[in-house]
Amino acid sequence: MKHIFYIILLFFPLFLFSQSKEKKKANEYFEKYDFDKAIELYQAIERLDVESRRNLAKSYLNRHRYAEAEKSYRQFISSSAATVEDYFNYALLLKTTNKQRQVKGFMEKIREKNPDDLRAKDFFENEENFRAWQANNKNFSIQSLKFNNANSDFGAVFYKDNKVVFTSTRKGNRPFLMREYTWNKKPFLSIFETDLDANKQFKKIRLWNKKENGKWHEGPISFSNNYTFAAFTRNNYSDTILDNTVRLEIFFTRLENEIWSEPEAFYLNNPAYSVGHPALSEDGKTLFFASDMSGGYGGSDIYYVEKNENGSWGKPINAGITINTEGNEEFPFYDSENGLLFFASNGLAGLGGLDIFVAAKSPCCLTFGKAENLGMPINSRYDDFSFIIDKNWQQGFFASNRPTGKGDDDIYRFTFNGKFKKYQPITPLKKEPIQPSQYRLFVLNEESKLPIENANVRLAALGELETDPAGLITISKELTSETTLKITVNAIGYKQSEKFIFIDNTKTDTVYLSVAANERIVLKNIYYDFDKSDILPESAEELDKVALFMKDNPDRKVELSSHTDSRGSDKYNLRLSEARAKSAVDYIISEGISPDKITAKGYGETQPRNRCTNGVPCSEIEHRENRRTEIFISDYGNAEHVQQTKGKF
Repeated sequence: MKHIFYIILLFFPLFLFSQSKEKKKANEYFEKYDFDKAIELYQAIERLDVESRRNLAKSYLNRHRYAEAEKSYRQFISSSAATVEDYFNYALLLKTTNKQRQVKGFMEKIREKNPDDLRAKDFFENEENFRAWQANNKNFSIQSLKFNNANSDFGAVFYKDNKVVFTSTRKGNRPFLMREYTWNKKPFLSIFETDLDANKQFKKIRLWNKKENGKWHEGPISFSNNYTFAAFTRNNYSDTILDNTVRLEIFFTRLENEIWSEPEAFYLNNPAYSVGHPALSEDGKTLFFASDMSGGYGGSDIYYVEKNENGSWGKPINAGITINTEGNEEFPFYDSENGLLFFASNGLAGLGGLDIFVAAKSPCCLTFGKAENLGMPINSRYDDFSFIIDKNWQQGFFASNRPTGKGDDDIYRFTFNGKFKKYQPITPLKKEPIQPSQYRLFVLNEESKLPIENANVRLAALGELETDPAGLITISKELTSETTLKITVNAIGYKQSEKFIFIDNTKTDTVYLSVAANERIVLKNIYYDFDKSDILPESAEELDKVALFMKDNPDRKVELSSHTDSRGSDKYNLRLSEARAKSAVDYIISEGISPDKITAKGYGETQPRNRCTNGVPCSEIEHRENRRTEIFISDYGNAEHVQQTKGKF
C-alpha cells in the first residue's frame, strides 16, 4: 500500500503540471480568437478555475453555441468571483435564449454592485417598453436578400449609380488560396461592390477595390462628397505586440482621376486601442466612429471628430451619456440632412444582443437626445447592426445573425413608411417632466457645444446649483413673470462667465464657457488625517472634479505631489507621502482615467507650506496644512491652498 501511495504522490504533481500547461495553451488560443481550439482544450481540463470557465463561456458565445455558454456561466455566476460584466453578459445570453424573466434578477445584481451603472439604469427605466419593442413596428417591412449564404455579410452602404458596397467573408473573385480567420474559420473580411436589380436584390458581386482589400480584414466602409471620399476599417496586424490583441484602425482614400488613392491613416489609430466602423457625414466634415479608447463610459463608445479649416481632423468628442454605456456601442450611421444618429448597442435596454437605436441631434449642436429602440422586426433577440437608410427615408439595409437567416451575418433590406422622432431636450438621468413654472439653464462648452457637468452656477439670492450630465440646472421655485438675475458660472478648466438673465417662467437659456488655458483653476488641494493616507470625503469631491476635467480634456496630464507634516522620521514620512500619492492616483484611475495621464511623487516632510519644520511647536491646524497632495495641470496651473477644517486632527 505504501508503494501505491508514493506512486500517487509522484503522479499528482505531474497531473497538476499537465493541467496547468493545458490551461495556458487554451488561454493562448482564446486570446488569439481561435475559439474552437480553446473550447477543445478547456473541455479536456478536469477542474476549471473561474477565469477558464469565463473564457470557455465567452468562446461558446462567440461561436453562437448559446446552450453550452449558458451552462458554463451557470457554473460560476452565483459565486463570489462573478463580476458585474459576468452578470451583464449572462443577462444578454438569457435574452438571446428567450429567458427574459431571469434577466431582471441579474440586472438587480449589477445595480447592487454599482448603482450608477448606465446599463442597469436604462434597463429599469425601460421595463414597460419591452412589450412594445416585441410588437412589430408597422413602419418597417423587412426581407432577407437572395444573395445571402453561409458567409458573413454586413455593412451595406449606398454607392453611386444604383450600387451598394458591403463587407463580407465571401470569396468573390479573390484568389483561390485565402487566409482563414481563426474566430469563425472563414476568409478574412473584404469590401465588395454590387449592382441593385429592379427588385433591389444584389447582383454582379465583385471586389470594390483590390488596392484597399489587403491580406487581413477590411471593412466596413463609408462614403461622402458624392462618393469621392471614403473611410474604412482595417486591422492593425503589424502592431499586435502590445498585448497580442488585434486592434481596428481607420484609413481614408480619395477618388482622383477615377482611381482611389493610397490609404491614409487616421491620426487616432493607436496600437493601445481600436478605432473603427467609420461613418462620414454627407459633406465629409464630420466622422463618427466606435472606439474603446480610455476616458469613455466603458466597452466601445461612439465618438465623432470634425474637420478643421485646414482639412485636419479635430479632437475626438464622446457622443455622450444618452448614447454610450458601459457596454458596446458600435456601427454608427449619421443622417446629415435630418440630424439622426443610428447605432447598435448591447448596453442600452433592448431585446437581446446588439439592438439598433436612433437618436436625434440638438438643433444647436452635435448633442443628442434620448436613444430610441427601433423594436421588431428590425431588432431581434440576436445581434442586429449596421443600419442605413436612403435620403428619402424609403428603404435601407441592416445586418443580423438571427437564426432564421442563411449564414453567420445576413443583410436584410427594409422599406420604411413612417417618421422618426425629432430632437427632444432631456435630462439623461432624470425622468421628471418639466413643469411650466420651471426655468432651465444649459451650460455648454463654447467650442464643442457639449454639456459641462458639475459646473457651479451662482444665481444671486437664489443660491448655488451644479449642472447635471446634460449641463442643465432647473429652478423649480415659483417665479414672478418678470425676474432678472445675475448669474456666475464656473467649471474646472473653463473661464468664469457672468451674465444677466431674464426669466419669464418657461424660458430656457444657455451659457457657453470657453476653455481657460493658462488661467488658475478653482480646485482645492487634498488633505489627510494624521498618519493616514485614506482619501477623505471632502478630498474625494476634489478628485472627482479632477477626473471629470481629464475626461473632458483627454490630452491633458495631471501631476500630483504628496507631503507630510514634520512629525515622525524622515524615512517614515517619505513612505507615508508615497502612500498618499498612490491613494490619490488609484482614486483617479478608478474613475476610468488612464494611468499614463497621471504622475505622482511623494516628498515626505521636505516641502512644508509653513514654519512647522522639525522641532518647531505648531498647532494641529498648522500641521494639517502640510499633510496634503498638491495638484498641478500643465497650462492651467496649481490648485489653490485652502484651510481644511474637517476630519480628525
